[in-house]
Amino acid sequence: EDKKIITTSNQEASMNTIYKTIKTEGLSATALLEKLEKRSVTVSTWAKEVIGISKFKPTKKQYDLVAIRGDEFTDEKRTTKNIYAEADKRGYGISPIELALYLRRIEQSDLGHPYVAVMHEPICGSHGCPGVLGLDRSVGGEWLGAWGAYPGDRWSREVLFVFLAPQVSSKKLGSGTSEPLPFDFSTVEVKIGGEVYKLVKKERS
Repeated sequence: EDKKIITTSNQEASMNTIYKTIKTEGLSATALLEKLEKRSVTVSTWAKEVIGISKFKPTKKQYDLVAIRGDEFTDEKRTTKNIYAEADKRGYGISPIELALYLRRIEQSDLGHPYVAVMHEPICGSHGCPGVLGLDRSVGGEWLGAWGAYPGDRWSREVLFVFLAPQVSSKKLGSGTSEPLPFDFSTVEVKIGGEVYKLVKKERS
């Protein structure tokens, strides 16, 4: 039976269901990527870059994950910014990036959805596009990729968006918490190759 999160609100039961419980093993990104390679998982070049740029911090603990389904939004409203805003309203936390690699050790069929986006802080690669890690099954088998996550990017209704359950979050999105938002879609701009891109903050002030 699915574990339930105890809340004080009248959220529907589907919002309170634990999607997956992941126990991390303190492994480095390199060690996890090697394990994926042995399972014949394809890791895209962009995903490798995102992982390399990220502040990957191996942990050894248990995480309860929750998810927002793509079909909970209309096609026009299913944007990166609105997905994070909905997680904010529910009190969900952003996922540590390492959880994408642990989830990728699970067969896609056992993940229950054809496309699973792990909603860590969006990270900008060398080409200037912020992205998050995503899991799917495509030509040649299972993939760990990186998917574009500009604020206005629209997502497929088939995607499942994974966050941390409220009680285990170390970085809460909710505006009522003591932690500020760890990124800001609206104000940060940088120049890359002569072009200006809206990006995410990498450091808190």
